[in-house]
Amino acid sequence: MTLTNHNSKHAYYKKLAALTLAVTLHSLLLLGQSKSKKRDLAFTVIDETNLKAPSSTKANFTYLTQELPINTSAFEYASCIYQNELIVVSKRKVGSIAKPKSTIVDQSDYKLIAFAQDQNNWSQGHLFEDAFMGKENHGGITFSKDETRVYFTKTSLENPQVYQLYTADKKNKFANHWQNEKALILVNKKYSIEHPWISQSGKFLYFSSNMPGGYGGYDIYVSEIYKNGNLGKPINLGDNVNSIYDENYPTLNNSGTQIYFASNRTTGFGGFDLYSSYISSGDYSKSVNLGPSINTKYDEVGYITTSDTTGYFSSNKNALSKNQNIYSFTQQH
Repeated sequence: MTLTNHNSKHAYYKKLAALTLAVTLHSLLLLGQSKSKKRDLAFTVIDETNLKAPSSTKANFTYLTQELPINTSAFEYASCIYQNELIVVSKRKVGSIAKPKSTIVDQSDYKLIAFAQDQNNWSQGHLFEDAFMGKENHGGITFSKDETRVYFTKTSLENPQVYQLYTADKKNKFANHWQNEKALILVNKKYSIEHPWISQSGKFLYFSSNMPGGYGGYDIYVSEIYKNGNLGKPINLGDNVNSIYDENYPTLNNSGTQIYFASNRTTGFGGFDLYSSYISSGDYSKSVNLGPSINTKYDEVGYITTSDTTGYFSSNKNALSKNQNIYSFTQQH
């Protein structure tokens, strides 16, 4: 072998090694880009066989949950707490305190029922009466902190699927009857206003509506409450809370620093999931999913706090009833 041939072969193998190294580095770069894209797409691509909420939108605590003994096979969810009673929207048939024998005939499909708890025992539910009875379907209800102003929703007999907003007042919390009931027209009556919630300050009312101009089907709005009980122009909470899907069942924590709501956006664990967002000077943080210890592949709605770590929510995860039932929760960090 001559020196020229040896040098030619040496140059050939040197070029081959350099080419191999270049191909290897290029492959590794593509693999890294591919993995990076998969991480980015994890927030929008849903694996229907193993549905998981995006890690960046999960809450960093867990929940212990327990089904309440007051549940029946009927549809029901907790709406609020008033005078130490849990006020529930329910489709069950119950007796009236004033007219205990008028059980079925005079009731709407959806009505308000009150339950009192004494330690671990619950009372038999009774119709929440006065201004909240009738053959119209009743929905969400909320009371001011001093218990002299109420906002509630009900349908008309002509349109039992669309809820309208009403208010009434009392002279003081000890008065027996609500008075001055009036409808609050915030939008065309063909649109629904649902699940009102008064802020701790009593200055603002949150609710959900499918009125035009939102991000999706139902969005969450807030209106200023005037001294006479009327409301200011509804303001949409924006895309940190609302989405192109449905957001509903808004509630606030006891300090008014967080809003909770249910959404059926596709990045959740199932149908409707529970979410929260922090409130600061009228701004709302990016909402977070409350996680798999409370959300399931079914529908979770109506998150109500009774303290910083306890409260109630509703879910249709019970395979026997297949309807919304009420659960208690304890939050663990």
